Amino acid sequence: ARPCPTLADARVARVRRDIGVLYFKNGPANAEKSFESAGAGLLPMKVLRRVDVTDLLTIQDAIPLMRAAFEALANDAVSMPPRVFVKADRLGGSIAFMSAFVDPLDAMGMKAIALYADNPAKRSLPAILGSMLLFAADSGRTLALMDAGPITAIRTAAVSALATDLLARDDARVAGFIGTGVQARAHVLALREVRPIRRIVAFSRTPSKTKDFA
Repeated sequence: ARPCPTLADARVARVRRDIGVLYFKNGPANAEKSFESAGAGLLPMKVLRRVDVTDLLTIQDAIPLMRAAFEALANDAVSMPPRVFVKADRLGGSIAFMSAFVDPLDAMGMKAIALYADNPAKRSLPAILGSMLLFAADSGRTLALMDAGPITAIRTAAVSALATDLLARDDARVAGFIGTGVQARAHVLALREVRPIRRIVAFSRTPSKTKDFA
């Protein structure tokens, strides 16, 4: 049986609803002010699933963002410590944490990924699983919790597209891939944004995956 909601539960639900409306209509500043006056101690945070990220983030958006991020990095305007690993050797896995603040973009976030090589064979799960937290750089409050899988695929492909745009010949028509997984598929879409790709050469250790990719 479902527990009966208390008055406190009802109040929290009402505050969440009211502040959610304010957040989307009037921006985060008014939402924060309303939270403070309500005394609820809550702040709006979006939770974006894989399908949400895929719908919202496009490769066309990501390429110029990667350009801006690398320019900031070259100008020493990025705080990005080395990734931190936590190993679980007995269980055959590890987790890694990667965080950064990009000053010109007012962007602050952290990605946490779990690395379990046996996942596909033993659990029918991806070998790499992850989530990303986005923070408000001015206050530190959490803005969103997002599935990191599609973000990683799009971001990595966007970086390759940026490098291709800067370094490849203008008349480049052929792209080559070692591997035919998620990254290869994302790269096909990304490279076509910067060069008129007409032919793709791909290699995979698993013939069936190569066929599916084709």
